[in-house]
Amino acid sequence: MTVEFPNPLWSGVATMEVKDNTGANNRILDLNEPWDVVVTIDVQDPTNTLAGQFEVHVFAESYGPGPEALLDSKLEPITPGSRVYEVTLNMPANTPQLDGPPAISSLYKLVAIVEHRNTAGNETTIAGFAEAPAVHLRNP
Repeated sequence: MTVEFPNPLWSGVATMEVKDNTGANNRILDLNEPWDVVVTIDVQDPTNTLAGQFEVHVFAESYGPGPEALLDSKLEPITPGSRVYEVTLNMPANTPQLDGPPAISSLYKLVAIVEHRNTAGNETTIAGFAEAPAVHLRNP
């Protein structure tokens, strides 16, 4: 999805992938194994003046019973002149915690929010979103 910039010379896109514990793209994940969310931010900055850091948050929203939660956040430093930033957020086994006992399998929508912080650490108006297709988190 589009990353919005106040400078008309800048543009960008954020995308998201969900990977299982083998590193393969997967939409069916076993809760007893770790998994990753990879958010890629592709920035067009012909002025090479974008600085600071991107702050990436990943949220899960359940379809039906289950938690809705912030899963993880990560800061990614911006290097002027760089174009593509790949931010990997590692989810430990049993993320998210499902209601139980026994734990139930559930279907989730994952959303990443990409925010920009300037070199002073202040949030700016640069922001974007990325969504993954529905993910089935199952309790094997």
